[in-house]
Amino acid sequence: MDDVRVKVLKQLKEAADYFVNYVHAADLIPEIRTNIVYALPEAKSVDEVAGIPGRVTKAFGRAFYCMEPAFGASDHMARLILAAMRYDGELRGAINVRLFTIPEGAYVFDRRKEPEESRRKEGGTMQLIIDAAYGELGRVPEVIVDTGDLGKEPGIYVLGRTPLEAVRKVIDIYEGWRRQSLE
Repeated sequence: MDDVRVKVLKQLKEAADYFVNYVHAADLIPEIRTNIVYALPEAKSVDEVAGIPGRVTKAFGRAFYCMEPAFGASDHMARLILAAMRYDGELRGAINVRLFTIPEGAYVFDRRKEPEESRRKEGGTMQLIIDAAYGELGRVPEVIVDTGDLGKEPGIYVLGRTPLEAVRKVIDIYEGWRRQSLE
């Protein structure tokens, strides 16, 4: 394995460990579970994006993952980051969490407005979300809210230059929301 791939896997593991060691990580995990991804520079395929096999899950109030990061381990989140990289090659890391709030400045994608042809096509929604956001904003947003729909769980996607940047960002958003909720 070349040095770049080794570095991507190492940094993804660091981000995954940082996330699961966050005291409230289990509270952020949706029913579909969480994945954290990191793409190789100039990645073009799912096999060039590393993820957590089996995703990050939770039990007894703790977040954990069972297998080491691997290339090709995520399809859904890999498609999201690949779509983002078509517009901004610097955004190579991402995490998905449950929808707990609509963060200030987030791009909100109302899945109920998704065209029927996209709904029927497996794997097309991530590209559609990124294309819609870029079309409206002229840039790829780092925080995206998917409102969900029948059979599609709502969630938040956070992107960053690295997976650790994305994880730290989502933790900051959650901590801000918790503080506000406790006031």
